[in-house]
Amino acid sequence: MTSLVPIPAPQFDLQRTLDSGQVFHWLPEEGGAYRGLIGETPVRVKQLGDVLWVTPGAQSLAARYFALDHDLDAVCATFPKGDPALAEAAAFCRGVRIIRQPLWECVATFLTSSMKQVSHIRQMSHALRQRFGRPVEGWESLAVYP
Repeated sequence: MTSLVPIPAPQFDLQRTLDSGQVFHWLPEEGGAYRGLIGETPVRVKQLGDVLWVTPGAQSLAARYFALDHDLDAVCATFPKGDPALAEAAAFCRGVRIIRQPLWECVATFLTSSMKQVSHIRQMSHALRQRFGRPVEGWESLAVYP
């Protein structure tokens, strides 16, 4: 991967995680990469198998943000056994991580999400960033929340 560096990402699904309705500002790029912000840091990410390729210097930031330190087998082992609905949900969502968002970003998107679909929340998140945030040099259409 040109200009990206690898970090281990076992049991992780980048696309499912970004499309899960937790975050709304990550933009897809050609070739399966995404660009977005982790706090105020611009980051580009792409997953190939069990490896997440990230912007150089953002490895620990991305690993924490995407909760790659969580052992999903250990987490799933704590689920009650014998519940078919829970087993089906766990299988369906395999690889989705709970993102460690900055507090303001989480609160702002939560407050604007009432009775909205993900596409609407994404539009509102981008509009709030553009109107009230600070632009990120070289990353048109992305802005840091105030």
